[in-house]
Amino acid sequence: MGACGATAAHRPPSILQARAAAAERGAAAGRGRWQGPGRGVGRTSGGRRPNGIKPVELEQQASFKDPFPDAPVTAIIGGGLAGLTCAQELARCGLQATIFDTGEHGVGGRLATRCSLDGSLKGAPAGLLFDHAAQFFTATDPAFTSMVHRWEADGAVMRWTGPVGMLADGHFVPDDGQGAVRWVARGGMRQLAQYLAGQAHRPGEAARGPSSPGSGTAAAALVTVRRPQWISGAQAEPEGWRLVGRGRDQGLFDMAVIAHNGKCANRLAAPMRGAEAVHRQLRRLKLSANWVLMAAFASPVAAPGGLQGAFVSGSQVLGWAANNTAKLGGPAQGGVQCWTLISTQAYGRLNKVPQENVPPEVAQRVTAEMLAAFTRCLGLPEGALPPLVFTQAQLWGAALPTNSLHVPCLFDPSARVGVCGDWVAGGGSMQAAALSGVAMAQRIVAASGQQGDALRGLALGLDVPLRAVQGEQIGQFPGKQAAPAADAHTSAAAQTAAPAGKQPSLGAY
Repeated sequence: MGACGATAAHRPPSILQARAAAAERGAAAGRGRWQGPGRGVGRTSGGRRPNGIKPVELEQQASFKDPFPDAPVTAIIGGGLAGLTCAQELARCGLQATIFDTGEHGVGGRLATRCSLDGSLKGAPAGLLFDHAAQFFTATDPAFTSMVHRWEADGAVMRWTGPVGMLADGHFVPDDGQGAVRWVARGGMRQLAQYLAGQAHRPGEAARGPSSPGSGTAAAALVTVRRPQWISGAQAEPEGWRLVGRGRDQGLFDMAVIAHNGKCANRLAAPMRGAEAVHRQLRRLKLSANWVLMAAFASPVAAPGGLQGAFVSGSQVLGWAANNTAKLGGPAQGGVQCWTLISTQAYGRLNKVPQENVPPEVAQRVTAEMLAAFTRCLGLPEGALPPLVFTQAQLWGAALPTNSLHVPCLFDPSARVGVCGDWVAGGGSMQAAALSGVAMAQRIVAASGQQGDALRGLALGLDVPLRAVQGEQIGQFPGKQAAPAADAHTSAAAQTAAPAGKQPSLGAY
């Protein structure tokens, strides 16, 4: 996962002692007061850098005159994969972190699972289980691959070996198994998030003590998770960032990490007076919107080739279909099959509504259109799908980044604010998200105790232009083999699937 450097070899006896020592050094050097936005600094010289990005005026930038704390306590806003791996890596290096997550049923963000058992599927019969965002992931980076193998050893993930390939008009072409291993989480993607948060353990077994780096239990003593908890603002104070959520003080932190994308991240950064360089980059992010339909059928669907997952070609509506019941290896209760259908980006854009308040008539229409598209893609006649026992349509308004900074993380050490996530590191893959979180933590560790030019030199991504990302219909899968050659019947339909240059519709994370 990367070395923690000298700070990992010898941590201070306590964070309070570390802060006291830092304060003493600051007082000895004539420091100790916070230099907030607009205080004691002048404007930039104006103009634009060679990359076309205008420098931030310095009076808009927070500046904490004391050295960066030796043992910073970090607030991580967002409990998706990037936020969780950031917390894990900080804990591995002996640093405390608090994750603030809005999840009603658990952490995870787009590591999202809905099931009857925990009440996250209201009005659903027993035995239903859907991954309704991330469908699977691959690993090619050595550090991420090692991480995944630890997850596998702990029983958190497993290999998905069922037939997966391309589907168009009833023709299914499975891949040949030569690409990267496909991974899924046991019991659904949210279980991986719970494991990483140190909240899950093996059935019938008490939560374990410290474990190997990258395991969910290794960080339990140093990582706190608060959910469901919205963070609505952050105020810079002399000692750090004070967070506010639902009108209540959520505490003072040395460092604030935003592990969100889209409007959530924008909403967080906008009121953070003093972090303009970070907010400016967040404003440039562009995201797709996508519909996801969870559909439970009373009996098995007549899927060609026994497919368990398929990238859909030639449909204006549908981009992906997966049999969750088969994928997760659970026996169908009473013969019921749970399928996840994901729309194309174009369909999501044309049918976008406020995701917090989807009109019932829109959800009904989207459900009907996605089921009709699914029928056509399977090559079945109208009305040939088995009877439905449950459906639920959900709009992901910020599904997948369509542009990226293409840097490991976004870090402003002077303002003590950072951003991590798949969109920062390349967009649309769980590998990018996990590694971005680790990179963010390592920057914080490297900044510990630093000041002046040494601290400012750790800044990353603040003046980097965003570039377009590419990928499959549901995101990026590093190491995935090229799509099989389509036959004449398939290729004609595929040519109308999406306009050239359009980006993928829902990330793998």
